[in-house]
Amino acid sequence: MDVLHSIIAGLTIITGIAAIVWPDVMSRFTGLSMSHPRGLVEMRAGIGALFIGVGAAPWILGHPVAYQMLGIAYICIAVARFPAMIIHHSYEKSNWISLVIEVVFGSALIFPLYPGL
Repeated sequence: MDVLHSIIAGLTIITGIAAIVWPDVMSRFTGLSMSHPRGLVEMRAGIGALFIGVGAAPWILGHPVAYQMLGIAYICIAVARFPAMIIHHSYEKSNWISLVIEVVFGSALIFPLYPGL
């Protein structure tokens, strides 16, 4: 599991880097508007830097619980995304892809719980 957890953390960091380096590409996937400088700032800081930070935290802290925290973050995003998709009738492919990734990554990071902690 440690290898899988590390790969997920790395993919989280890569997602953050992509949001910083290519905000326009990420905006097309997410549907967020980059028509104003504020949108670019939010894509880079609020999404990009946050994903880099939460992805790097398990590596920096070196403790298994940090991976579980990353998993909880993914599950929380999924728990917010799914009802929002229903409420707003937003069934785009990118929303479904994101939801599946969040549930799979979150579950893989949280379970199985680490024995002995």
